[in-house]
Amino acid sequence: MQFLKITGTVLLCLLIGNNIFAQEKNTYVLTGYMGVQGGESFTYKLELKDSTGNYLSGYSYIYKTLNNEVKTAVIAKRDKVQKTLNLLEKNIIYNNNFKSKAVICLVESNLAFNKEDQALKGTLITQTIDNGGMCSTGTILFGNKEEINKLFSDQIPETPERKPNTTTTTAFKSPAINPTQKLNQLMAENKRKEAAENKPAVETKKPAALPPAKITEGKEVVYEWNSDKVLLTIWDGSQEDGDRVTVSFNNLNVLTDYTLKNEKKTLELTLDGEQINTISIAALNEGSQPPNTANITIEDGDKSYEIIAYNKIGKRAFIKIRKKK
Repeated sequence: MQFLKITGTVLLCLLIGNNIFAQEKNTYVLTGYMGVQGGESFTYKLELKDSTGNYLSGYSYIYKTLNNEVKTAVIAKRDKVQKTLNLLEKNIIYNNNFKSKAVICLVESNLAFNKEDQALKGTLITQTIDNGGMCSTGTILFGNKEEINKLFSDQIPETPERKPNTTTTTAFKSPAINPTQKLNQLMAENKRKEAAENKPAVETKKPAALPPAKITEGKEVVYEWNSDKVLLTIWDGSQEDGDRVTVSFNNLNVLTDYTLKNEKKTLELTLDGEQINTISIAALNEGSQPPNTANITIEDGDKSYEIIAYNKIGKRAFIKIRKKK
């Protein structure tokens, strides 16, 4: 009897151990980033488990700070040979005070593993919301090799040797890779591909810009900045109708009572030591075709952002520049 008890205990332990192993094997976590038009980026996390055949199910989380996240139910189809993951968010479970300047709807994305970047990435497609509004486009990027290997492998990778005091695992192992820059590059790459599909190859070799951000009173844009200068260009992008504006930089006028023309006006602005530098565009009139509308580009080295500022007379639109440390 004693022998049977011991044998039964050993078998029970083996069964429990095998069950734990199976659960670990069938559970996948991907931690990466989502970039949306307008320059915002967020942490995007997936928790998936095997469902039926090549299908997975689970949850997604999007947040800038962990305590203000959106949790959504997702399904996904995985191809281990091609290393692709087709992702579809089904419904929002809760929104814990998550906020974004962009309109982010339920996500759909076809992600593929890129050998050169060693990352799983794809274009972000968000489904149209019920009221017919336009949802933002962008890019999803996962760069944690260990997580990606586990997703496309039948076996759990060996636990890597950890250094003392390591408490977190970042999605990008190399410090040389800046996630926000990588997302911006990927979003620009997607736009170039779309432009190439719509135009003959001989017509353009210039990268397509992101859709213009639209700003007005109460709706501003914020950009993360690398260089010490801002090259600002302003003009009337449609028919000249006499729109007049005053442009100020950190509360100092740099263009006063200026009539917008189709010909472009360029200003070079030097950032000061403050963390946030502010550009404002004040509408002095509304021309012959209201509202007062100005086309603007701002350049950060080799990066360029398009903006349309529109306002009623006497109102201001704001662009904020946050200098990276």
